[in-house]
Amino acid sequence: MRVILLLALLLVVPFTTYAQSFEEKSIDEFLTLKDFSSVGEFEEYIGDYVQNCLDHSYGGSLAVRCFINYEIWDRELNFYYQLLYRNLSDDGKSTLKNSQISWLKTRDNSIAFNRLLLNGRYEDKIGTMYIAMRAGDASEAISPIIKQRALLLKSWLEYQRAN
Repeated sequence: MRVILLLALLLVVPFTTYAQSFEEKSIDEFLTLKDFSSVGEFEEYIGDYVQNCLDHSYGGSLAVRCFINYEIWDRELNFYYQLLYRNLSDDGKSTLKNSQISWLKTRDNSIAFNRLLLNGRYEDKIGTMYIAMRAGDASEAISPIIKQRALLLKSWLEYQRAN
């Protein structure tokens, strides 16, 4: 009986320690794009966190919290939008605001369409594993849209500052 108990402890303790070694971060705790020399390094930094989170989520619905790319790029988008907006004339501010409103409508329509596709793909799937898979698919489809806009705003800011 002691041998079985000791063996059980040896098997459980390493996994418990492993599970406790991951600390979830809020979006505000992440470094920003400006802290890196390239977009690739920034994405690697975020990718490492996502993978570490997934490794510690043991699959299922706990993995949903790991897909932070959308939120990270949205934070970057808002940062560059605010900087650009502050550096523009009144006419430029109005034009940028109209552009952003139009883009937000496109983004929202893209998200709605993606949701429709994912609902079709996962409607017959039962289990927490599929919740995580759906979240990963959503992140993979939508994050690049946000990233592209954030990088466009950043490039506009750099262009505007160069003049």
